[in-house]
Amino acid sequence: MDAPVAATPQESLEDLPWGMIPYEHGDFERMHAPGFMQASASGVPALFNLFPGRYGPLAYAMHLKGEKALPDPGDEVPVRLGNLLEPFVIDLLSEELESPVNKLDGYSKHAWLPMYSTPDGAVIFDGKRIIEIKCVLSPTYRTHWRDGPPMHVGIQHQVQFATTRAEAGIIACFNLGLGQLEWMETEPDPKAIERIELRVGDFMDDLENGVLPPPGEGDPEYDAFKALYWESNPNKTITVKGDEAERRARRFLQAKADFSAAEKTINADQRWFQEIMKDAEAAVIGNAAAINWKTNKAGVRTFRMKETKGVTPNG
Repeated sequence: MDAPVAATPQESLEDLPWGMIPYEHGDFERMHAPGFMQASASGVPALFNLFPGRYGPLAYAMHLKGEKALPDPGDEVPVRLGNLLEPFVIDLLSEELESPVNKLDGYSKHAWLPMYSTPDGAVIFDGKRIIEIKCVLSPTYRTHWRDGPPMHVGIQHQVQFATTRAEAGIIACFNLGLGQLEWMETEPDPKAIERIELRVGDFMDDLENGVLPPPGEGDPEYDAFKALYWESNPNKTITVKGDEAERRARRFLQAKADFSAAEKTINADQRWFQEIMKDAEAAVIGNAAAINWKTNKAGVRTFRMKETKGVTPNG
């Protein structure tokens, strides 16, 4: 039998993995519209009050019952940009992984709960890893992503594991301000999935019986889930002694403090060169550097500057 041929990056798979269900016309919009009584992976974090100031369990319950729609995330700038740049980010991730990343045009339903997920993609011929992609602005990255994916993204990804039963995954974050991609490998967390399933089960049972969660942003599940998800042993504290540890700690704190200023400098200088280059795709900056500013297959111009060291812009 011939070996299977891997799909090229951005190619949608006809035979979806993990028993996923292909979208039919209008499915995605219908599933995310008010009145669809199933919890989505992106909505489940609201049950743990992880969107303070935006919406919580009560607002999500009213959305599912069709009584009041949640704000459309598609109206937010990062989401609009993320939708436009997703093919470009998939290309970047394929290059990083050296393995084709395939779009998943479908959804996965939980085995016994009214809960589903719509993963962004998968690496099929490299271990069947399920992928979640986020595009964020630089201030959001500094506030929520610098130390890893925020908790609501972690919960969304665990719902994807719970519905697909995939054994490995990747969370990828594209910094829209810097044009940089970061990614991390992930795996199912059985304890987190168990807590998610209990919470969603109770929540949906209450909705079916006409019981809405109380108003307000406080939720007793929040602290319990935070301790479980982020602290493997919250009662254990260690003391790290020695000059090397202190030196690294000071270096880390200083680098963290310098990050914001450096990013402003990078953005300002990049804009300055872009204004000079206009529609040019390459430039040589004396004996100091070379710039490539080309348009990729997704129609996005990517700005790259390298030290010259005797090379041409196209070298």
